[in-house]
Amino acid sequence: MRLRILALALCSGILCFSGCRMVSVQEYQQLQDPESPLLKQAPEIFKNKLTSQITETALAVDELTNKLSTEQDFAKACETYGFRQSSDLQCNFPVKVEGSITAINTKSRRGTITVTTAAGTEVKVQIGPVIMGTALRDIQKGVSYTSFNDQTVYGEYGELINAQSVELSKSQKFEVGQTVEIYGAFSSWDFPNMSTVRVAPVAVTIK
Repeated sequence: MRLRILALALCSGILCFSGCRMVSVQEYQQLQDPESPLLKQAPEIFKNKLTSQITETALAVDELTNKLSTEQDFAKACETYGFRQSSDLQCNFPVKVEGSITAINTKSRRGTITVTTAAGTEVKVQIGPVIMGTALRDIQKGVSYTSFNDQTVYGEYGELINAQSVELSKSQKFEVGQTVEIYGAFSSWDFPNMSTVRVAPVAVTIK
């Protein structure tokens, strides 16, 4: 029915043009949901905007943990130390993880390195090739699901952002015993337990 309506709309040229053109289903879908320019901009957004946002707002993991332990209201804590588009979504926390690499897991496609801080906190940082979650997509200010005509495209955007994080990790040569400083983000529905947190990185420094 909608295709017929579109065809009739194109045929309105009868009044001012000499003909009309039928459109295919694919063309119709493209007219309805044009590809978002944000998809092509994902690498630039990751490098220039997302990385800056996280590195400028992140707290060291132990400092963040201590501050969250004094909070009673998770919604308020999220507003103060994290970011989310709405209250019915997970909270996304920017974080700095600094310490020694004590374990590397590359057997799983959901690869991680374990970083142990000076205070003894163990934090898993995702290195891929599969990044779990959408913390890096959802923590972005100025980009949300309303920025896209199609929620499927919003999902694709998140995958592209995660892919940039994977490429960052692939460019590193992680070894047990190295001291690293990593900036990234993680998501949580409630006050986080750092033993279950998985940080997606946006910046890595091996010291």
